[in-house]
Amino acid sequence: MSQEQLADAMQQTMVRQMVSDLAIQELIALLPNESKKLFAERLRAGVIDLMQNNSPHLSAGSDEQITLATAAMLEAAGHAPKM
Repeated sequence: MSQEQLADAMQQTMVRQMVSDLAIQELIALLPNESKKLFAERLRAGVIDLMQNNSPHLSAGSDEQITLATAAMLEAAGHAPKM
């Protein structure tokens, strides 16, 4: 695979992920408030578990991406993390 083909594949993956993230955020916005609260609680717990169980395999960049993606989902649910 050439560098150009690899760059194209990476860009296609990024675009698919961006569209998927947007779709998930829109679906979250449709949830009733109580469901959004439960979603936020479960997401926080799941992300903590994911990061603890995979910490040896995650780079600092991965940690940052997980944090940003989680914050975006929590914000969509109206439960943005407190900074």
